[in-house]
Amino acid sequence: MEFENNKAFSKLISGFKWNRNGQALDKKAFNHTKIGSSYDSLVNKYGEPDGIHESLVLGNKSIIAIYFTNITGPTKSNAEFHFMNNKLTSKTQTELK
Repeated sequence: MEFENNKAFSKLISGFKWNRNGQALDKKAFNHTKIGSSYDSLVNKYGEPDGIHESLVLGNKSIIAIYFTNITGPTKSNAEFHFMNNKLTSKTQTELK
């Protein structure tokens, strides 16, 4: 967690083993994830991300969600989703199949 003026404005969670009830995230699914979709819809479909960074600056909530497990591709594959105020604003992937 990061603090400024005794107030938390950022937190990072990583390395947890979440229970994956969602479907596997492959390249086709990644490509069909639409800009503007919600963070909750992503979690409902693919489960909790392996890493998450949240911040709140001037009333705007930012979330970066990173998936390393339950994805299709080699060991170093990952998918990263950026949300602002619960709307997907950008996404990147590395070697999804």
